[in-house]
Amino acid sequence: MDFSKLRYFVAVAERLSFTAAADALCISQSTVSRHVADFEEELGRQLFSRNRRSVRLTPAGVLMLNEAYAIQSRMEEALRKVRELDGGMVGKLRLGMLGTPTQKIFPLLTRRFHRDHPGVELEVQRLSWRLVNEHLHKGRLDLGFTLSMGLEHFPDLAWESVCTDRMMVVMPADHPLASESCIDFARLAREPFVLPSRIDAPAGSEWFSGLCAKAGFLPRVVAEPEHLETTLAMVESGLGICVLAGHVAQGASERLRFVPFADESSCTDLVVAWKRDNPNPALPLFIAGVKAYVQEQPIT
Repeated sequence: MDFSKLRYFVAVAERLSFTAAADALCISQSTVSRHVADFEEELGRQLFSRNRRSVRLTPAGVLMLNEAYAIQSRMEEALRKVRELDGGMVGKLRLGMLGTPTQKIFPLLTRRFHRDHPGVELEVQRLSWRLVNEHLHKGRLDLGFTLSMGLEHFPDLAWESVCTDRMMVVMPADHPLASESCIDFARLAREPFVLPSRIDAPAGSEWFSGLCAKAGFLPRVVAEPEHLETTLAMVESGLGICVLAGHVAQGASERLRFVPFADESSCTDLVVAWKRDNPNPALPLFIAGVKAYVQEQPIT
């Protein structure tokens, strides 16, 4: 259907005058009459009852006018969305998050973004470390809150650091080393380790193996639970110790101690990562918000 015919029909229907409609549209009356006649022929229905004295809507015309208003409204909404899309003002962002590492920062950043760009829908998934990175790589996520450790294996991903975190030894509060202010990793050679699943955290497993090799020992791994909560519960039960990023302490039991390494280089960054060739126009807006947040933080 030619939408100009619909516009001519509405102009006549609202004024019940072909002359007044032509004046409003700044075209000739004959042009308006021809387009309306073509529209009626296309529909197979007479929309106006007209004679020399008056123009009236037929029942079909009344129905068509209501439908025309709805069509015009939808068209205006569609045009608005298309225009705003170029600025990233509408659309959807698919976000992935790790959980504990982002439990404070994630709500703050997403709340700010929603305030500034309410037309962008945020679809959020909580995923394992491995799945966040893999979903970004495969284009299943637009942006992921993850750890910098291991991202060197994904050259197609870019990232922005949000904050830096130290890796720590996690142990029960009654462990002989729990009162230490820091620990030389070599002192843990005889300890049993409970580690996050190497399937869900391959980068962490690779880093831990390198750390043990550097310290000169092979670790005695007694369990590799799938979930972080299970790992912490097993450590609290005294089944072994663990090495995790310090942010995990935010939601951990008071019966656990997080002791930093003596080597201060054992750090990782919490980052937001994305695929470099992702064309989503809303993505740069979220990244800009992350950069603004980082710049606002005090230097420590």
